[in-house]
Amino acid sequence: MNNNQAISNLKELDTIFRELGVEYWLSNGTLLGVYRDNKLIDSDANTDISVNVKTISKDMFQKIKAADFSLVRFFGKLQDGFMVEIAKNDVKTNLFFFYKNKEKWYHSVYVDVDGNESLKYDYVFEPFELTEISFEGNQFVIPSNTEVVLNQQYGDDWQTPNNNWSYTDSPKNAVKTNERFKVSESESDFNTLMNFENKSYWDEFYKSNKDLNKESDFARFVLSDLEKRYENLGSIQMVDLGCGNLRDTRYFHHNGINIEGVDLSFNLSDPSIKTYNDSVLNVDLQQYNVFYARFFVHSIKEDILDELLNKIKSEADNFIFYIETRSSKDITNEKKSITFFKSSIGDKHYRYLYSKDYLEEKLKPLFNIDYLIEDKDLAVYKEENPYCLRVILKSK
Repeated sequence: MNNNQAISNLKELDTIFRELGVEYWLSNGTLLGVYRDNKLIDSDANTDISVNVKTISKDMFQKIKAADFSLVRFFGKLQDGFMVEIAKNDVKTNLFFFYKNKEKWYHSVYVDVDGNESLKYDYVFEPFELTEISFEGNQFVIPSNTEVVLNQQYGDDWQTPNNNWSYTDSPKNAVKTNERFKVSESESDFNTLMNFENKSYWDEFYKSNKDLNKESDFARFVLSDLEKRYENLGSIQMVDLGCGNLRDTRYFHHNGINIEGVDLSFNLSDPSIKTYNDSVLNVDLQQYNVFYARFFVHSIKEDILDELLNKIKSEADNFIFYIETRSSKDITNEKKSITFFKSSIGDKHYRYLYSKDYLEEKLKPLFNIDYLIEDKDLAVYKEENPYCLRVILKSK
């Protein structure tokens, strides 16, 4: 391995991860070499980086490819032990997707079986925090209790080089799972990731928070407004964009509104409500006259939002569009920001935040703005009381 090129690659990846808010750290042999020897291990064939699976995004891989890295191979599944091998100028880097579960913290490595399948091993760690280390004129992220982490993986003698190291047999924390994954399955999962932002976060969120069944304050606000606008709620054809676990969808349905739901991530089924497990961009929107999007706008990238807004404008007639989304106020002074959050009811994930003025300027050319406020006390949950934007749009 060309160490100078390897260090250059690490610096580029560090820049990409920091720009996007990806939680990463140097791991395995790279962590060992940097911390123990203040250099990369001469015998290593590649560098190693762990990334929190809940923080990955399509943008991350797009920027990696734009920086002239190639995506070489994929292993595992997104929900368990995913790994991607990338390379630039003949130097490879292993990106280990790290899973912080209640049962264990781990990432996985793979042994090729027959060219089509790989056998999975898990490297299991005790929970740790992160800090930074200076290396070759750059700051890199590493576990704060570095020596404890190295001891878990390499044993008490981690300070002594081992020329007979085997990445499956030598690590103290390696667990052979006997699970096998096909290369085609891993590539399919990667393609799924590239088609949906934050998918892993929202899949886990809906599975883990099924108790969030009571309708939101925003849903009650919208129903009250609809009752003022429509004499007969049964004449409404409504769609819940990003319906999630159907909490608000069911509320509108139970109040006599014809409503359907769309969500690309995991959602609960209800035989009385039609749902589309698909992107909102793939649904025919001309059939609806009321659009509802609570906490959906801040979960999608801006280019997808722009495409959705233009799709609604071009396909639907005489409609009302209700939006509630988190504001950038008290978070950033920028007019828009991709922000990395740790929610009280979920793991870390991205939110795409806009200022009131910026969102207003985005919406003005496309819709009549009937109502727009920015305030707290709109979406309080436990200790969280963020600034939110509430918007009512009408077709021009």
